[in-house]
Amino acid sequence: MDGRILMALTLSGLCYLLIFGIDQVADRMRESGAASKSVDKAVEAVVGAISVLVGFSWEHTFDGAVTVVSAQSDSHVDLIKFAMGIGVFLYLLTPWRKYILKRSMQLDEVQKVIEMNRRRPPGPSMSTRPSY
Repeated sequence: MDGRILMALTLSGLCYLLIFGIDQVADRMRESGAASKSVDKAVEAVVGAISVLVGFSWEHTFDGAVTVVSAQSDSHVDLIKFAMGIGVFLYLLTPWRKYILKRSMQLDEVQKVIEMNRRRPPGPSMSTRPSY
């Protein structure tokens, strides 16, 4: 069990450093004018892949923890695992709605406004701003 936690912590730290380094390189490329939209998309894809890797390492760690806790019972191991899963879901639902879902909806609105402004022919009209 300690090995899984150590692996997840180490992987998280290394991936943080890797993402930081990639971001620094991308920023320098933008400053020098060498960056393009394809570079930005590539950076986003790499960061997304690294994020999934870190997420799966922590999922593996928590799965091991749930298995160890549920194994403490001689009976109803599956029921304990299920109850712990429901408990974690209920515990995380409010922060997810409050922060992650809210931010995702804001970003969707901003993307819609940007797309509307791209389609609009250039002229003296004011740009539409998203409301937060």
